[in-house]
Amino acid sequence: MVLVFWGVTPSQAGIFGTESVTRTSPMPILVSTSYTTFEQQQSGLTSIYAQSVYNIAWLNETPPAFMTRDYVLAPFGPKMPLSSVEHSETWTAPTQSYSVDVECEVAVLNLTDNCYTSSKGCSYDLNGQSVSPVTNATDYAGILAGYSTDAGNANFYLKGSCPPGLNQSFFVTWSKRLNATDINGYVALNTTALYCEPTYYQQQVNATVAPP
Repeated sequence: MVLVFWGVTPSQAGIFGTESVTRTSPMPILVSTSYTTFEQQQSGLTSIYAQSVYNIAWLNETPPAFMTRDYVLAPFGPKMPLSSVEHSETWTAPTQSYSVDVECEVAVLNLTDNCYTSSKGCSYDLNGQSVSPVTNATDYAGILAGYSTDAGNANFYLKGSCPPGLNQSFFVTWSKRLNATDINGYVALNTTALYCEPTYYQQQVNATVAPP
């Protein structure tokens, strides 16, 4: 009897139980259907978000929930609180997938007009600022200029320097000071400058996520 119950039975279970059993059950789901308002973004977004983007892109930080490096999903979850979540449990629901591509071209520095130009008609002089604000006391500098300054608080912007049809474009530079000066006595720089234009995508998908 001991051999039957403590030997044969477990052995048979090991022989015949060769597949995992999957159980599917319906569950009421709530899906996000709107964006964060501009007012909420103003009060809630801090420099922590920019730091996190840097960490994800270069330091392999784990992206937030419902996000990968290629796309983001409109969040969803159970309508009613769950008493427990199993280790291998997943949730599947229809939702929206959002992604963005960015196409960039090298900006050409026009030394005569002290501005950067693009093949699509942009001609930007950093609104009268030095094209690369690196001084003898600063080794590196970066500039990001979006298109608009509707709120009136942008130091660098492209509006008026690019055609209106390029109102999603942005301009970026990254400069490193060299241990030398140019023929005019200015700080010598190694600068990368780009004009970039994003393209946005949206698609209805059935997405499966693993909580939490």
